Amino acid sequence: MPLPKNTDSSVHMPSLVSDRIERVQGFMRQNHLDHLVLQTFDNIRYATDFRSLIIGETADHILCVFSSDGTAEIFGPHLNDVVEAPDPSLPHITSLRPLAGWTPLMAEPETAIRAVTAALSASGAQRIGYDALHPLLLAGLQDSRDRFHLTYVGAEMFSLRREKLPSEIALMRLAHRDNLAALDATFALAHAGITDRELLAHSLAHQQEHNGEILTHSTCNIHAEPWRWFPERHEARVGEAIFVDQVYYGLGGYASDITRRVVINDAEPRVSAAYAKLVDVARDLQVRVRAGTVASELDEFVNDALRKQGLSPSPYGIGHGIGLRVMEPPSISPRHLLDDREAALIAGEVIALEPETSIEIDGELILLKVEDCYVVRPDGLEPLGDTAPRELRVVGN
Repeated sequence: MPLPKNTDSSVHMPSLVSDRIERVQGFMRQNHLDHLVLQTFDNIRYATDFRSLIIGETADHILCVFSSDGTAEIFGPHLNDVVEAPDPSLPHITSLRPLAGWTPLMAEPETAIRAVTAALSASGAQRIGYDALHPLLLAGLQDSRDRFHLTYVGAEMFSLRREKLPSEIALMRLAHRDNLAALDATFALAHAGITDRELLAHSLAHQQEHNGEILTHSTCNIHAEPWRWFPERHEARVGEAIFVDQVYYGLGGYASDITRRVVINDAEPRVSAAYAKLVDVARDLQVRVRAGTVASELDEFVNDALRKQGLSPSPYGIGHGIGLRVMEPPSISPRHLLDDREAALIAGEVIALEPETSIEIDGELILLKVEDCYVVRPDGLEPLGDTAPRELRVVGN
C-alpha cells in the first residue's frame, strides 16, 4: 500500500500489517485456537489489512477465515470465481472466494455455510474463535461440532486491539490532522445563509481530496433540536452557533472523531461564556486522565464539573475508544451502564473525549460540545493533534 505524498514517511505499512498479524497469532496461541472466523470489518482489517468496508451495509457481506500460520481466505460478494494470491502486497491472503453477489450473508446463509465449512475442513480446523457471526451461519457451523469446537472471542478481540502499536498511533495522528484540516477549510467558507448540507459538502470534498478512505458520518446542527444531528437544509443566521461532529477514516482505515463549534459573524456573550466553561471542563478532564483511571469516574467528574459551572450535564457518555472502528472500547459512561463498573484505561490506547452541554437562550436550546482524541499514557493524556481552543471561533466576517 503506497503512502500518499502528504503523509508521514515514518509510517511503514508492511511492518504494521506484520506486527498486527503477530499479535493475532499470539492471541490464538494463548487461547488454543487454530483458526478464526471473522465477520466484522475492523477485525478483518486488523488481522489481514483487507479493506472490506465499502459502505455501511458491507459490514455483514464479507467474512474471513484466518489460520494460526498467519494466512487468510476472504469470502465476499464482489466476485464469482476463486482468485488465488489476489494481492502481491498482502501475500498472507491466499485466496478470495465468492459468495452471493452484493447481499448480506444472512440472506443467503446456506451458500455461506457450505463455503466456510469446506474451507475450515480443508485446512484441518478444530478449535475456532469467532467474533460476530450471524446466528444462521453460527448454527450451520455448530452442526459440524463433531469436527469443530467454536468459541466466541469478539470481546477478547476488542481487548487485543486496545493498546495501539506506534505505527497505528502515527496513522491516527494523520487522520486527526486531516480531519481537523477539513473542518478548518469548511469553517473558513461559512457565512450567513449557508446551509448545513453545503457545509458538510465542503468538508467531505476536502476529506476526499486528501487521505480519506470512507466517510461514515458528518453531523451538522444548525438551530435543530437535540439529537437531530443530520442536515436538513437549515440556513445559518448571524450569531448562529454551528455544531459539527465529524468522523473520518484515513490512511490504513484508522479513524478520527472531532467536534467543533463556531459562530457566524458575532457571538452571543452567553454562548461564548458557556463554551469557554465547557472547554475549561474538558481541559481539567484531560489533566486528570492517565492509565489506570477508572472510566466511569471520568463521566462523574465531567458532569459534576458542568453542574458546578451552572451548565447542564452531558446527555450521554463523555468518551470512547477509537481505532479501526470509530467507537471501540472503552466506554466512558455512567457506572450503571457498564458491565465492569471499575473498568480502567490502559496505556497505549487512543480515546475520544466529548463532553457536551447545552444552554437555552430565548427559548432555543443551543448544544455545545468539544471532542478531541488522545493517547493514554502512564503519566497522562497525549493529544493526537491540536485541541479545541477556549474561545469560540467567529467565522463569516
